[in-house]
Amino acid sequence: MEAFRGTWFHTLDVKDKKETVVLRGFRDNNGRLAFTYVRQHFSFEPIFTECSFHRNEIQIKFKLTSYSKGYDSEHTVRYVLSEADGVLHGQLFQSWTDPQEVTLMPVTKDTFSDREFLRQ
Repeated sequence: MEAFRGTWFHTLDVKDKKETVVLRGFRDNNGRLAFTYVRQHFSFEPIFTECSFHRNEIQIKFKLTSYSKGYDSEHTVRYVLSEADGVLHGQLFQSWTDPQEVTLMPVTKDTFSDREFLRQ
């Protein structure tokens, strides 16, 4: 479980371009593993709902809520990943589109020129 703590990034096909998504794994106030987006592309706010382990995979689930009105949308985001040598591989399921293969790499001091993700 400790392998999933840290800050990760991956690219994502969004319409006609690639977006960089940054996800952080951490321990919440109750000591449970939780996740939050540091950078994302959604028009709704992703709220972490669940993390579960099945065999050698981790599933990370988010619901999407309206930024301005606070209501839940019907859309969800779910990662199904496995870890090997410090890299997470698997699929991203977004309720409104086809699944995408993703590889999440750890954010390091050399990953982003502004280093904004290491400060948070």
